[in-house]
Amino acid sequence: MKKIYILTAFIILNCITLTAQIDIVSGLNTPLSLLSNGNDLYIGEEGMISKIDLTQSNPTTEEVCYANAPFGLVLKDGILYFTQRDRISKINLRAVSPIVEDITTGLNAPYDIALKGNDLYFSQGQKISKIDISAATPTVIDLVQGIGFPTGIAIKDNDLYYGKNDNIYVIDLNNPEPPTNPVISGLDNVLDFVFNGNDLFISQYNKISKLDLNDPTHTITDLFNGVTYPWGIAISGDDLYFTDEDNDKVSKINISTLSIDKTPDAPNATLYPVPSSGSIRISELTKTEHYTIYNSLGKKINSGVISSNQNIDIQNFYIGIYYLKLNSGSAFKFIKK
Repeated sequence: MKKIYILTAFIILNCITLTAQIDIVSGLNTPLSLLSNGNDLYIGEEGMISKIDLTQSNPTTEEVCYANAPFGLVLKDGILYFTQRDRISKINLRAVSPIVEDITTGLNAPYDIALKGNDLYFSQGQKISKIDISAATPTVIDLVQGIGFPTGIAIKDNDLYYGKNDNIYVIDLNNPEPPTNPVISGLDNVLDFVFNGNDLFISQYNKISKLDLNDPTHTITDLFNGVTYPWGIAISGDDLYFTDEDNDKVSKINISTLSIDKTPDAPNATLYPVPSSGSIRISELTKTEHYTIYNSLGKKINSGVISSNQNIDIQNFYIGIYYLKLNSGSAFKFIKK
């Protein structure tokens, strides 16, 4: 299994509260999950799945189907897949008269689900399992077992991330093994998370946070505090939507100004070549920049001053993943081979 790099000891908390919360719809029945699809936002509530039209200024809910504790929602080819208390079900939204069909039953409290191709992964009990949704009679295959009680899951590339208690762990889908250490810790009761490029947005017990995976300092930023049990989050365009169990509503915050990947000083800067065994350069810098290089554990390895297309010698670095951060704010990931 590929090496999992631990961020635990190097997470820096940077707490801010954004006041730009906008309530979207209220009067729900214990909202549990969210799924965005175009202009539609699907809401898993206790007892049903509903949806709203995000283009409406004051959207009203439309019932999609009955569902018992739908903590996980995912959509593919017009078919909505969702968890219930002991099963995974689906409904064809394109059918003239859509009906709910059970895909697999007898599960142990399935929580969240995620799709990669035709494989539908889900957290249940003390394990992560999967089924092939293209099969006529899907068979449940346990991916990893004995991992406690996983909550939210999400897939990025070939890695499956899952939450458990105050931590986030990762499983290599090419070689699944139970992880021994978390990749992110120091959180507070992880409920759900979603990727948006290299940004990981995390819902916790009473707040929404963000981690930029390209940031070598691994800074966690709290975006919104004071919401209780935001079980579900989803992104549509520049907005992040989240549930509020205590107030039975869905709200949103704008996330368009939160990325630090590029800055106005170097909007087109690119680090190359990647991977490299000898030296790296950064193109299209508009001025001389101070830089710092960190290893995957957040330890400072090197620093200096660089101009556009000037070489930085890395031939004595160990093989692995590194991060270069400019003082102006841009951050780059590279690999020493």
